[in-house]
Parts: sequence; structure tokens; C-alpha cells
Amino acid sequence: MTQILRFAGIEIELGGTTPPPVTTTATPPGEHEVPLPDVPAQARFQVRTPAALGPPDRVTVADGGRLVSMFWPGGIRLDQFDGTVSPFFFKKLGPPTPEYTRVNGREAWWIPGEHPLGYIPRQDGPPVPLRQAAATLIWQQDALNFRLEGAKSMAEAVRVASSIK
Repeated sequence: MTQILRFAGIEIELGGTTPPPVTTTATPPGEHEVPLPDVPAQARFQVRTPAALGPPDRVTVADGGRLVSMFWPGGIRLDQFDGTVSPFFFKKLGPPTPEYTRVNGREAWWIPGEHPLGYIPRQDGPPVPLRQAAATLIWQQDALNFRLEGAKSMAEAVRVASSIK
């Protein structure tokens, strides 16, 4: 039996078995690298950075400013996107299931282990399978959705997420 959970702009498909890993990689539509000072002019929302990590090594903007991704050493990645009702990402999961937690008093979900990640383009375009994602924390803060990938534990992910201002 498959269950669908929609939370913080992400559609999570929960199945009884772990899905096979994604062996290829793709990028979201129109993804391009942007110098950090130029990001505000290209994003459709006010971009935030976690104080716990300092400035990112690299930043990309995709899908006409709809998605901003920041990258740090060690495989840490922060995706942020505006808080519209329609999902932006989809994930396929089996055991272990997501764990409930909180970030700055807000509901959040920790997705342990690797899992397939895809992107849902604007105007109901077909989903784009992106890559195999690492453990991820997802939450919504104000009108923004966040996914923090690559933290070594849920506690570390919550610590980093809590430092976003």
C-alpha cells in the first residue's frame, strides 16, 4: 500500500519497500550558478542563509527564480522555494519512514537515509527525476519551504535549520 504525504512543498510517496536508487543525475530546469550577491535579483523571494554554516561555497538558481540551492563542503545542500500550495519536489520512500521534529517551533520532518528525489516543473510539466538524495530535513518557515540535505543526524539538521534568519 502506498501513502502520499504533502508537506512544505514536497510530495512524499511512502511505500512498503525501499525504492531502487536513482543511478543518473539531472538538474532542475534552467539551473545556473549565480554569485551570492546576485541571488536577490534572480530569486522570486527573499533568500535566507543558515548562520550555523556561514556563506555557501556555491549557489544556483533554477526554474526562473523559483528554486535557490546553496552548497557547502561535506555534501550539505539547502534548497529553498516559495510557499505555494503545489508541490515542487517529490520523494519516493520506503522504510525507514520520516520522523517528526520541530524547527523554531514549527513542524518539520526528518527523512533518514538515501532516497530518490525529483522536481515538479511549473505549469504541471512532467516530473523530472533528479538524483539520489541524502538524509533530508524538510520544513516551512513563513512563506518559504526548505529542504536541508546532507546533515549527519536529525539533531545536526535541526541545529542548522534553526539558525536560518
